[in-house]
Amino acid sequence: MEGLTDLTANLDQAKPCDIAFYRIHDNVKAVELFRQRYEKGSAGLVITNRRVADIDSLVVDESDFYKLQEVLVEELYPVNREVKLIGITGTNGKSSVAHLCQLILNANGLSACSIGTVGVIKGESEIMESLSATTPSFIDLRRIIFKLKDINYFCLEVSSHALEQERVKKMKFDSIGWTNFTQDHLDYHGTMESYFNAKAKLTNYSESNFIIPRSQEIEFKSKLSFDIASSVENIYGEEFNLSYNVDNLELAFALCDRASSLKLNRKIKLSLPKGRFNLFRKGDSVFIVDYAHTPDAIVNICRETKKHFDSYDIITIFGCGGDRDRTKRPKMLSAALEFSDKVVVTSDNPRTEDPNEIIKDILEGNNEVVDIIVDRKEAIHTYVKEYERPTAVIIAGKGHEEYQDINGVKYHFSDIEEVKSALGELC
Repeated sequence: MEGLTDLTANLDQAKPCDIAFYRIHDNVKAVELFRQRYEKGSAGLVITNRRVADIDSLVVDESDFYKLQEVLVEELYPVNREVKLIGITGTNGKSSVAHLCQLILNANGLSACSIGTVGVIKGESEIMESLSATTPSFIDLRRIIFKLKDINYFCLEVSSHALEQERVKKMKFDSIGWTNFTQDHLDYHGTMESYFNAKAKLTNYSESNFIIPRSQEIEFKSKLSFDIASSVENIYGEEFNLSYNVDNLELAFALCDRASSLKLNRKIKLSLPKGRFNLFRKGDSVFIVDYAHTPDAIVNICRETKKHFDSYDIITIFGCGGDRDRTKRPKMLSAALEFSDKVVVTSDNPRTEDPNEIIKDILEGNNEVVDIIVDRKEAIHTYVKEYERPTAVIIAGKGHEEYQDINGVKYHFSDIEEVKSALGELC
């Protein structure tokens, strides 16, 4: 154990000083994936639940795998100071709310950071290396809280996967929020009921009710106990005129009010996180990069853009991720067509699927004329251009991401960089 000072559940990112835990499922694909991640990392010690030929690891019984994690976490990462936890779940908007929470708290003299899809962020800066999950593993989450000793408030995106897998076990949240509930992750949960029940588990980690946006009262009525966020005057910018950002803003202030028990100053500067309605202008046209990757999120971004830029033509570019819920693919197209004058279907993160097959699934049941450009870079550069009349081009699905996952390899790719590059070519 000498020289081993840290724990991680991210085997492919492990360093020589790390003890890396990796649970291997009982199938050939899982074993092969373990081998790939083992080769990428350089952990000082790997602990698994089953033996794999030619791999040097410490194998523990399945029943002891998580128990050992908890023992080592308490030894290496004890929570020996008072910290405040804010938890946000929901299908869409988690990143925006977590980001806004930490900005609100920091602007009021309270030390806070957000943990989630965008990374570990304080203000506008990443303060720890990004992890490959919306909610870090139990181990990584405890390590973050332990090592960031100058942070007193942690604003966490809490995914349904994380709640099912008990990644936030032994944690107590001072305030919890639920942004909305629409279809996603049915490849994992199977049914909407199971998906809902997974998210509802967040209440097991808090003594307070969920706080929800005012617009969601009918959606959640009779489904769970909740309190409703109060209205907030928008003094923060045009992006907060969009209805879903009104929800995000109000929920963020309500969560911070409850967690801090203070009368917080609202006359502060706020912004959205990277990849959330990031807007670029060229002449009379606008180009919007957004993380929208569910049918509901596509409806929201397209509808609100149409409302905000009511005299503009709306062009929406999107794709769907591979190895994920296939049932939402045609729904994504239907959502885009509802409020767009033109739709461009492209690739997203195909993972192990053929991008052309994913696009076939997207087009199923729709006879509308759409433009198909499989190469995402080509799609962006084709439509980020000069237009004769005011046009809003929405590039949806990847937002802050700086990679494209193709057959297990993450190639550098950024929608934001490509939009900037295309606009630069027009100068």
